[in-house]
Amino acid sequence: MVGLLRLYRDFKSIGDHDPYGQIRFYEQHEAAIRRLELPAFFDCTLCYARALMETGQTGKHIFMCDRLLELIIGENIHEWKGADPYRQVLFDKALSLFRTGAHRDAEHVLRALVRLAPEDKMARRFLQTCLLHQKPAWLAYTRATSMVLLFATMLVIGAEIFFLQSFWPEVYKTALIAHNVLLFFALAVLGAGEFGHAGRCYLEAKAYARHARKRKADRH
Repeated sequence: MVGLLRLYRDFKSIGDHDPYGQIRFYEQHEAAIRRLELPAFFDCTLCYARALMETGQTGKHIFMCDRLLELIIGENIHEWKGADPYRQVLFDKALSLFRTGAHRDAEHVLRALVRLAPEDKMARRFLQTCLLHQKPAWLAYTRATSMVLLFATMLVIGAEIFFLQSFWPEVYKTALIAHNVLLFFALAVLGAGEFGHAGRCYLEAKAYARHARKRKADRH
């Protein structure tokens, strides 16, 4: 027991300023750490998982988040150092999933987090960000349409510079109007697509949080 207590003190002495040291120590003494009493084991594992996240080891971190969530549920841990560890681990898992490009999986985790804590503005904003990174098919069409219009604008401007101004001045003014109209529609289509997608994501995240808040209030 004395040896295990010393092991715990040695791990905690590393400090959060040295995540690589925490990772090395935990992985070297993992078997012994697993024999610690629950509070000490949970503390070490939580620190280890956070160190993995901070050092960008997302694969390991996601795996440890799943193990921590199982431990939190199995041991019925509702509070840790003044915070809800389940919510904390969920958020961290979503962050690592997001970093790997698994935006849909991160969205799924964040929706679960918003259902648990609809008042959590950070979780709602993160959900909105995940939705923003999932580009719908129609957005590709608006971008493509905008590019075609911009290309047509460039062709008209090129014709103005090299041909119309010198050889067909009577058509030049019409071409000026045409390229301005094309440029306007290109920017309008692009803006409508981008701002439309951003607005949809904002409203969806906000509506989801509002619905979760209503369901939570109804249960109580």
